Amino acid sequence: MQQGLSLRELSSVLGISPQGGSKVLKSSDAETYMNKKTKMVSPKSIRNIFEDRGFQFPKKKIMFHAIKGGCGKTTLFVNTLYRFSQLGAKCLGIVVDKQNDSSRTLGIQDSENILIDLITGEKSIHECIQKVDENLYILPSGFRNARIETELAGMNINPESFYKKLLREVEDDFDIIAFDMPPDLNKNSYLISLYCDTVIIPTEATEYSTNGTNMTLASLEEVRENYPNLQKDFYIVWSKYDARARNSLHFITEFENEYDANIFPVIIRNDSTYRNAQAENKTIFEDSKNKKTPGYEDIDMMAQEILGMRDFFSKEVNV
Repeated sequence: MQQGLSLRELSSVLGISPQGGSKVLKSSDAETYMNKKTKMVSPKSIRNIFEDRGFQFPKKKIMFHAIKGGCGKTTLFVNTLYRFSQLGAKCLGIVVDKQNDSSRTLGIQDSENILIDLITGEKSIHECIQKVDENLYILPSGFRNARIETELAGMNINPESFYKKLLREVEDDFDIIAFDMPPDLNKNSYLISLYCDTVIIPTEATEYSTNGTNMTLASLEEVRENYPNLQKDFYIVWSKYDARARNSLHFITEFENEYDANIFPVIIRNDSTYRNAQAENKTIFEDSKNKKTPGYEDIDMMAQEILGMRDFFSKEVNV
């Protein structure tokens, strides 16, 4: 069974006390289990509780994209996706990055069926995706995805509908479809940006990283110009933030003042918890010892923000 939320975490999302959360569990006949000494609520029951209170899980197609490598893109992708699923969202992660690190973190090693097989029509979407847990599926990657650009060059395609056709058989099964992109600008990244409605751009507070961000934003602006009717939300997420680093906050402030870009309202702080979890091929949410770390708190806030939970349940409490 996939790890769900503790009673305290569930109560925190709802904006009520743990005592109030206990009452919610009893009234909803929720499925619970013990993880060591902690009462946990299953993702299925969490979803039912949220929906019973009027929350509707959004349908989102999210692209985690950055030209510069090493800025935390895959870390954000895999941990946010896992947190989505814990919060009750039904998720499909598509790993485009050939290194396939995010799939390994989720327990999926090398796979025979990957994205290139779906694009060429050699395999169906159902043959390519693999179940990780109750709410989470992955379409893993591999080095053969290096052929994607060559295959696309020889195909006569409609850019606007290409990925929609590839994924149409499973679109309705998921709330979140998210892409872990390689640090490239190419035809495939262009096609995926046409398909997605939300683009998350992780950025460090350094000159090199923001130069890459400007290149990423320029490529996405081309999408807006060529397809003005498509609604796209582009967000810069400050990643690996370290308040001890000289001029970090000043750098961020200057960048935000200079560029007309949407800045995500959650800053992702630098935290060794990510590296420790990666060493064990796990997300940061699979060890209860991480609950008070900056990484755990930041990704949790990020996931709730994207799903719209923070705003919804804060209003509900104030009504």
